[in-house]
Amino acid sequence: DGLERMRAHFKGAEFVHDDDELRDLGDQVMEAWAQGRENEIALDLHGSVFQKAVWKALLKIRKGQKLCYGDVANDIGRPAAARAVGSAVGENPVSLIVPCHRVVQKSGALGNYGWGADLKRKILRMEKL
Repeated sequence: DGLERMRAHFKGAEFVHDDDELRDLGDQVMEAWAQGRENEIALDLHGSVFQKAVWKALLKIRKGQKLCYGDVANDIGRPAAARAVGSAVGENPVSLIVPCHRVVQKSGALGNYGWGADLKRKILRMEKL
């Protein structure tokens, strides 16, 4: 589940259950996402230099646009690193804000998504509206 994924990613972090704070943050994130302002959300992501380069490239993919892993690899100047890009995409800790759902396989197939292929399909469908 989502909390377990967060605990695995942010080892040693203390998680405090605060419905009001979470609701406010969720509202801000969803409003920014709905208005296409994901890039305005302050992020402090921890990862390798390569992962951060991939995540930064994902932030440039606009709603309604899809790229394949090879496109992202080209964007970061590592054209032979499509598989490594796929791994970095899979390690993205904030999947709606850093839009990893907009990356698909070269064939056009959706590929993997940490929250499930059905949700990826729904998000992509919503973004095309």
